[in-house]
Amino acid sequence: TTQNGIVFESGDVTTGKVLYVQSTSPNLNGTGVVFHVKQNQSTVGGNLALFEQGGTGKGLQVTNHGGVDPAEGNPAIMITQSGNSESAINASDGGALHIVNTDNTFGGLTLYSNQGAAQDAPLATIRNGNAAFDQALLHLDAAVTGNAPPLYLTPINGPSPETPAAG
Repeated sequence: TTQNGIVFESGDVTTGKVLYVQSTSPNLNGTGVVFHVKQNQSTVGGNLALFEQGGTGKGLQVTNHGGVDPAEGNPAIMITQSGNSESAINASDGGALHIVNTDNTFGGLTLYSNQGAAQDAPLATIRNGNAAFDQALLHLDAAVTGNAPPLYLTPINGPSPETPAAG
């Protein structure tokens, strides 16, 4: 049986929000949440959430106005994979974060910053905290037959970069 518990639909919204959830509590701490979605049936194979964007806007945008002090900041997106993800890497499986980029002719994962000299850590860091970890930290598997290199570094014009911060 196909059922919908709650349906929000609006055919003429041009600005504003169809669904808006806000907390104004100054006491919301690390264990509190503003919006919680939970699927509590361990035998179900369906998705917990599905976002579909038919227009040209962003499918999901997260803006985190964390603290000014680095000790106060928190990640805009935190993924905790408590169970095994799929071991195969293909169009539908693989990893705690899986990006399928087949229908996009541009980058699948991009990092951008316009931060100047005040940057305190590398733009990207891959870190393992267990000395017994026995796999590579990064695996590049390019299935190309042409001249595309699996990794391309743009040459640095100027002095050598500083020692990377312990980011």
